[in-house]
Amino acid sequence: MKKTLIFALLVIAVPVVAKEKANPMAGAFGNTILSVAPDGAQTRTYVDPDGTYRSVTGGLESTGTWIVSRGKICYSAAGAPPLCALGPNKKPGSKWKVFISDDAYYAVSIVPGR
Repeated sequence: MKKTLIFALLVIAVPVVAKEKANPMAGAFGNTILSVAPDGAQTRTYVDPDGTYRSVTGGLESTGTWIVSRGKICYSAAGAPPLCALGPNKKPGSKWKVFISDDAYYAVSIVPGR
């Protein structure tokens, strides 16, 4: 009886443990995160499921890694401090603002495709 109960609990528990939690950046994979600075400069960022990203601003490219921490996406590039901002759990068509002062912000959106 005890073995049967343990087996039954495992049958119930294994699918729950095996089900992978959805990646909070999934809406950005294969798409473009477009950031427009207050001066109009545009940055296009491409994130990949392996935790890497590539950003292009005015023809200059940077690469690094990303993680989701405390409800924010944090980008890290060699030689630069991490930059954390809102962004996870968005999808193509999502739009939001990242304020850099009381009256200045980056307009950010996820645009379909790369």
